[in-house]
Amino acid sequence: MFLLALSGVYLQETNFHFREYLRDRRQEYKREDDRWEQTEERGSQVERTTWNEVTSTDNPDLTTDPPWLSASFQQLQPFVTNQSHPFGINYAIENPDACGNDSVDLLILIQSLPSNFNLRRAVRETWAATNVLHGVNIQRVFLLGSTDKNEMHQLRINSEQAAHGDIVQGRFKDSTTNTTIKAVMGLEWVNRHCPQTRFVLKADDNVFINIFAVIEQVLAGFESNAMRTFLCHTIPANTSAIERNPKRKWYVEPDLLKDRLHWPTYCLGYFVLLTPDIVPALYEASFNATYVYVEDAFVYGILPEKEGSDIFSWQDLQQNLTQNANNLLQQYSDLKRPLTFVAGPVRNENDMNKLWRATLARLSIWAQQRARVTRFRRQMGHVTL
Repeated sequence: MFLLALSGVYLQETNFHFREYLRDRRQEYKREDDRWEQTEERGSQVERTTWNEVTSTDNPDLTTDPPWLSASFQQLQPFVTNQSHPFGINYAIENPDACGNDSVDLLILIQSLPSNFNLRRAVRETWAATNVLHGVNIQRVFLLGSTDKNEMHQLRINSEQAAHGDIVQGRFKDSTTNTTIKAVMGLEWVNRHCPQTRFVLKADDNVFINIFAVIEQVLAGFESNAMRTFLCHTIPANTSAIERNPKRKWYVEPDLLKDRLHWPTYCLGYFVLLTPDIVPALYEASFNATYVYVEDAFVYGILPEKEGSDIFSWQDLQQNLTQNANNLLQQYSDLKRPLTFVAGPVRNENDMNKLWRATLARLSIWAQQRARVTRFRRQMGHVTL
């Protein structure tokens, strides 16, 4: 009883300190927003002066908006059902208003481990900042499972959500075998809560993405009437064998997919751009699909095949993606070297910040004019990789 009483006092004190912490964080963000708005009110002269300090090298001198930004688009029609999902998708933090009510140009879904607080902070402060560009509405959501740590760990996630409003957390254990559930939860969330987005970008929290290149160049590659299109590192059908060795990481039990030797065409999940009409189709297909925990192959291969592969299109972006963190750093470290990689992995949040500073040092004219530079200027410093 004495120990229980002490633990009760401890939790009360913990909750009190978290409330104090949360209040201070909210005040800090309010002060930051006020400084930002005051600086922006000075107008374009501030932007021109600031960006004269930034060297733009190999990017094209784009001065007009990418055509896709002004093109009309059709809002996705959600898949509606009263049926409970067979994967048991329920929310600890649903966050239904994270997308808002306005049209969204790009929704970024980032799959993250509950314990990766520092990586999430780095992602928020760099490439997935929702305030990157004037006139481009970017929204960001982190997808988490439940933590198996103590209550303090969950309280920290709750405070993170209260401060940033970008956490969606499911009531399933966050583990390698449950990444498929996490991905399908993301589909369900977009289907229900963000049908007004033009594009969806799915990524992992340990990946850096040159968001300016995505907006100016990669998305410009989509045709204005593109439908059910994936843009990703594509693995063609019948080139990736289904792993049947129980000692290997991506082992699939022999009674699953027993009539197949290879996966269908699918995307590697560290970077997947897709048109939003894919979301309700894949979500609907997931109700009748046998669960396989190889997330990438299941979500971006098995589910499209179940709907009918001929109605989907995969555009391979492999030449502009890397799975090697050192190669990504080396390319971005040389400011005279043309950038070919749009995305790739990072070893830690320090790498994320280095890559971000290097990206800011070579923006196009259009990005310089559009960027919310008052925050970026404080992040620039000396670009040393």
